[in-house]
Amino acid sequence: MAHSNFSPEEILKNINSDLDTIVAFSGGSDSTALLVGLHKLKNENKLLSKLAALHINHGINSQANSWEKHCKQKAESLGITFFCENITLKTQSKSYELEARKARFEVFKKYSKYYPQICLAHHLDDQVETILFRIFRGSGLRGVMGMKFSRKVGEGRIVRPLLEVPKSALVNYLKSQNIDFITDPSNSDENIDRNFLRNSVLPLIESRWNAASRKIFDFSRLVKEELEILDTLFETSYGNLYRTDSLDKRELISLNSSLRSKIIRHWLEFNQLPTPNLKVLKEVEKTFLDSPSSLKAEVSWRRSDAPEQGVILRINKNEIYFEVV
Repeated sequence: MAHSNFSPEEILKNINSDLDTIVAFSGGSDSTALLVGLHKLKNENKLLSKLAALHINHGINSQANSWEKHCKQKAESLGITFFCENITLKTQSKSYELEARKARFEVFKKYSKYYPQICLAHHLDDQVETILFRIFRGSGLRGVMGMKFSRKVGEGRIVRPLLEVPKSALVNYLKSQNIDFITDPSNSDENIDRNFLRNSVLPLIESRWNAASRKIFDFSRLVKEELEILDTLFETSYGNLYRTDSLDKRELISLNSSLRSKIIRHWLEFNQLPTPNLKVLKEVEKTFLDSPSSLKAEVSWRRSDAPEQGVILRINKNEIYFEVV
């Protein structure tokens, strides 16, 4: 439940207390609350594994090195093993956010060999921003489900144990403990889509509809439950068409567009591939099903929250197949 107070015990609901754990530690309020909370659990013998902090220095902000120093001092003051990785981004354009996510993902893969549980401090407000952002991008119902509590990375898993906790509760917790944290001035830059949602859109919505963020979050959970039921029914009727490593064009062209799209989505998910948005799905249908397909025809896309994961669809005679890039 959303509330104004936060207790570290809430973290335990979504982690494996026996796995060696590392926290992606930026020094901001969210990751500081997560690290301090896990440290408290370890001191109380509720976290039974090793605990470490990982700071990634992007080198973009003029204060990047002082932030790294702050994080190192904070971790070491708690007796927590500290690691830092420096990454270099090629561009300062709007696309640098995608490049930065890709670089962070590679760092997480590296550390997953030693710390199979990588904790990120995404919270309820982040989840709501993600849901709205995906709606505006034209995402389908699966996008509306928002970020997952856990997903595979390298030899371990990324875990988001704070997804049901509002940011205000994390900040209140730190203030009650007199714990300082970093405030990144770039968070006020509304040229960045997420900042615009966070600073302008959501406060306006909340001023009109009380607890709107929590209701959006609850809606995403309802969507997840409904989709699980629909998936079971769909599996019974059409599972034979998509439980394969390729799609037979002849099986699809006789179906209506809605069924085609759903079969393509399930096929991609069955093969653990990034799911495209509605625009790309329409392009897949148009390219491979609604017109004669040449051998050179292809459709590609990348996962929005992990751009290192890309897919290209191609066709060979009547078989639509994929290539991971």
